[in-house]
Amino acid sequence: MAGALAWFIDPEGAYWRRGIEAATRWLRETGKTELRVRYVFVVPDEWGAVGGYPLGRWIADLRRYHAAGSSVWRGAARTGGRGDRAG
Repeated sequence: MAGALAWFIDPEGAYWRRGIEAATRWLRETGKTELRVRYVFVVPDEWGAVGGYPLGRWIADLRRYHAAGSSVWRGAARTGGRGDRAG
């Protein structure tokens, strides 16, 4: 039960998962192989659950964190990209 409760109160993990879903959908929709997304790009509402997601900003933030050596990347590698911090 505690694991299920943690899923509901982990907005950072949910934000990460939606970003991954939106990025995957963007690649599929555009047919591109690299995530070169404009900063201002917001996922269209027609894409369902990820509609309205600020994909361009999310990717820019991740790149900035990576360049700064942020622990966000180490955490993602440790958790397999799930977005949670459990190790």
